[in-house]
Amino acid sequence: MAKKAASPAAPRQDGPAPAGGGGPSRGRLFLVDDNPLTVSMLEQFFLRLGFEVAKSTDPAEALHAELPFVPEMVILDAMMPGMSGFEFAGVLKEALGPGLRIVMLTALRSGADRERALQGGVDIYLTKPIKPGELLEAVEEQLRAAREGRAGRVLEELARVLAGQGSPAEKVQAAAGLLAREGYTRP
Repeated sequence: MAKKAASPAAPRQDGPAPAGGGGPSRGRLFLVDDNPLTVSMLEQFFLRLGFEVAKSTDPAEALHAELPFVPEMVILDAMMPGMSGFEFAGVLKEALGPGLRIVMLTALRSGADRERALQGGVDIYLTKPIKPGELLEAVEEQLRAAREGRAGRVLEELARVLAGQGSPAEKVQAAAGLLAREGYTRP
């Protein structure tokens, strides 16, 4: 078994505009698979659809990568050298919490592998080969769930900040800091 990795590097809050120009991103994805061809194909697929994409072919390096954005979702393989996708998912969930959605896209088809993934923090387990439309549907469903959960958590934190101690100006400053940390910025 691989050693437990350190916490992932903190992603930068700013980032490039999504490919295709102009409009808002459909989502921020981090692809992790040891097969460069798979990563490239997924990257091109999601970029064409207006997603922001970061990628890595090494899960241990991915934990320390400085990403150009805060990912909403990680799509990863199960079978990778050094650190399996099962281990990688567990480290991510422990470090970043349940708000990050994890999709495992793998050739492993056994019920035991599926159960191991789900118990280890994977939100949805998909098997290869998969039709592009099915993959897109699963990703969009998980992004909706992530955004609903994140929005609720942020609203609860804002309510605590605004009900807490301090002057109105201090509360507004603390609320603005919270929103900035969560990636909410002015248009």
